[in-house]
Amino acid sequence: AVTVPGAVAACSAPLLLLGIRRLDRRPLLWLLTAAIVVSNIIVAISTTFAIFLAARFLLGIAVGGLWAVGIAAGRRLVADAHGGKATAIISAGIGVGTVVGVPA
Repeated sequence: AVTVPGAVAACSAPLLLLGIRRLDRRPLLWLLTAAIVVSNIIVAISTTFAIFLAARFLLGIAVGGLWAVGIAAGRRLVADAHGGKATAIISAGIGVGTVVGVPA
């Protein structure tokens, strides 16, 4: 349940960055966040393993995109003097979320 989204995120993040060069980052971040929520809802109500894996695949795409776009966008959303701090907070959030979010 953890391997699929991790592998998909690793593969999809660079491809997403290539495909979204000209898109506005804010709506894209909202879309990726919504995809994470939808994926989790589908996982919660899935009745077959295939549906479960498809939802986890969607999660991998969304998380990979969110990591790649979020870190870069965070630096642009704050004043130049706070760019490093914004990047550090986003990176720390990814690390904490990964540790806390892994099923027991």
